[in-house]
Amino acid sequence: MSFGDDIKAVIESNRAPFDWVDEGKVILDKSNNILTYDDHSIVCNISAKSLKKLWESDGDRGLLAMNLRYYIKSANIDNKIEESIMNDHKDFWYLNNGIIIVCNDYKVVGGEVRLKEFSIVNGGQTSRMIGTIPFNDDFYISCKIIKNVFETPQEKNAFIAKVAEASNTQKPIKAKDIIANRIEQRNLKTLLSEHKVFIEIKRGEKCNREQYPEAWQRTKNNELAQDLYAFVYMEPGPARNSVSSMLSNEEKYNVIFKEHEYDFEFLRDILFLEKAYKEYQKKVNKESDGSGDSATKKGLVKNGLWYCLGTIGYLLKLIYNKEYRSNMQQYRYQESKYKLFSSELAFNHGFIDRKLSYNDFRKKAFSLFDLVFSQLIIYQFNIAKGNSPSIAYSNWTKSNTGFENIRTTINVIIFDNKQTYLLDAVSQYFIQIDEETENANIDRYVDYCKKNKKIKAKDNQGNELSENDEALRNELMIFRLNYSNAKHIPQKNIYTDKMIERMVYEKPITDIELKKIISGVTFYYIGKDILDIILKYS
Repeated sequence: MSFGDDIKAVIESNRAPFDWVDEGKVILDKSNNILTYDDHSIVCNISAKSLKKLWESDGDRGLLAMNLRYYIKSANIDNKIEESIMNDHKDFWYLNNGIIIVCNDYKVVGGEVRLKEFSIVNGGQTSRMIGTIPFNDDFYISCKIIKNVFETPQEKNAFIAKVAEASNTQKPIKAKDIIANRIEQRNLKTLLSEHKVFIEIKRGEKCNREQYPEAWQRTKNNELAQDLYAFVYMEPGPARNSVSSMLSNEEKYNVIFKEHEYDFEFLRDILFLEKAYKEYQKKVNKESDGSGDSATKKGLVKNGLWYCLGTIGYLLKLIYNKEYRSNMQQYRYQESKYKLFSSELAFNHGFIDRKLSYNDFRKKAFSLFDLVFSQLIIYQFNIAKGNSPSIAYSNWTKSNTGFENIRTTINVIIFDNKQTYLLDAVSQYFIQIDEETENANIDRYVDYCKKNKKIKAKDNQGNELSENDEALRNELMIFRLNYSNAKHIPQKNIYTDKMIERMVYEKPITDIELKKIISGVTFYYIGKDILDIILKYS
């Protein structure tokens, strides 16, 4: 059975979101019983019934628009607030932290505060419970009313974000909630909204599916963060395994959302890929010929969304930016520089033909995904499975080890074997770019490289390496890579980058000295070869 309130809730949840409530008022416990701050903000006690009226009229029309989240049901918290309202309303003021309202203007007139362009930025749970639970006797809650005195929209957004974030960090909220009101999130929402794409930047936000009918038109900021972290920044394992850390870790968050501005066409095409892949998952899941190969493909496709996006992203960078491709060839054996430059945004334009609708591209994309899995992902998983028979699809795709091996394979095919079939095969699914666009890609990327190429290889004392030492370092890396490929052993199991740094710095020339740096197993099999390399540079 659906009651009137149920129907109203469905209607309200599908309305376009408001930025604030235009006008409203709250009633004070006593006339002019306020504490002013800096002549533009106040602390007061407001009537619960007046807040209830605001909720009834504007609860779904902007009252929580500036809050970090809309109402999220939590039985533990809701029950305590309901118990207090129903049975302890006289003590509610003592038991509740109250609410914070940010407005563009207010005026105290006798026993009420008249508000203009306002929203609750802290206390959404409290406001919702007061607004929906019936009670007869009025009671009061503490309320901080802050006037936003800044002039420009950007300054106002920054101030709201600071207030909302600071006042909510002591609550049991998620990383997604903390970032909801940041300027870059609101700007991202504006950008996508202008192109008819809905992005949820705060939990509880409702999407009208009639207004955004296609799958690619609906996304969430944490999902887009995962896509970008895999496609652009070459981190598909962490994208799958630790989405919360991408939003809560300032360094990762800044890389994804603050250090680059994305063209809408670029974001749109990433959404095309992601949504088409999810349809591909459904298709593969229905396919089964009973063979082990079929089970492997099904298991990897189920868990491999971001591995697939990362692989396609890397190949497209190589296709669209000659300078990027040159750096990948130059630095592929220098782990620190390779990681630094490979994760850069090498192009920032649309890469799917604008003439194709989402449905048209989705049909083409299935064969693209088949290509990526058959040629690269499944091949590398089988190697890992041979070394560790108990490895699971899920665990393999939660780390970057397998993906780095995929990139190594791509590099060997393109740079060492001088074969172009992979790039040619992938190129047919995407647009070709003109010389002007290619030059723009190169110019933007070269500017980045000029800024970062000052970072040079250093020894463990912080001193820049000599040409001789850097040559030794590179040869040790090449030897490790070749041995890894020949024996199908992860490079880190042979010796790590830190071990290379020690070998370059200490230059061991005896068995005893080398055994102090590398593992006994590695020394047993290739210790003599390593010493021969070091002796060339000693």
